[in-house]
Amino acid sequence: MGYVIARLKLLPKEPGITGDKLHDAIQANLPNDMSIRQMKDEPIAFGLFAIFVDIYFEEKDGAMNTLESSIDKIDQISQFETVAVSKASTKIG
Repeated sequence: MGYVIARLKLLPKEPGITGDKLHDAIQANLPNDMSIRQMKDEPIAFGLFAIFVDIYFEEKDGAMNTLESSIDKIDQISQFETVAVSKASTKIG
């Protein structure tokens, strides 16, 4: 089937929480066959950041549900959305 990269937009519960602070929590909650490709902070306002994270994993049934369940368990994240999913050989803007 191949590999895919899912780009997620995460919104932290509190101002001042950046991707650097969430990296370890995200990686610890991901299954062993998923990994963080890159993270980018985007300032919103008043110290609040949107965090974009690219997760690399094998394309298989239920993989997105597993990924979303893993992210949903992280206490520091108030909400998230899937922005894009692409084959690993394709670049997402």
